[in-house]
Amino acid sequence: MADSLWMRLRKVDWKQYDEVSETPTSPSTSAKSIPRLLEQLASRKEARAMKASHALWVMFCRGDKPSPPASVTPTLPFLCEILQISSPGVQCEILDILNHLAEVQESNDQRPQTVRNALSKNKHIISRLCRNKDDMVADKATQLIEKL
Repeated sequence: MADSLWMRLRKVDWKQYDEVSETPTSPSTSAKSIPRLLEQLASRKEARAMKASHALWVMFCRGDKPSPPASVTPTLPFLCEILQISSPGVQCEILDILNHLAEVQESNDQRPQTVRNALSKNKHIISRLCRNKDDMVADKATQLIEKL
């Protein structure tokens, strides 16, 4: 029997992905909060999922970091999985995060390349969304495919 999302989330050692924030006023980037946010993102309650998508956006896409945090690597497969089961509004939010991560410029560390590789592995999921009946989802998925 396949493990449910919450069981697989708990198998990841999220503490190893914690990073120290450069500024004391920046929002929390604790990787320990990611499993809860991903569970909320997968919620059938759209308001809860949208709130979680915003928190993940802040965590992964803030403009003050030259590369995504280390916690993005184990998070990507879960984002792609949740992308398949979400409502169009939540799909748009997830695609915004993925599009931003695909744009991150190369730096001295390997995270941007790791992000692109992880997204490329899930290209089949994203490709299906290019034909989505929701035009916004289809456009964002197409933009992401072009970046890969």
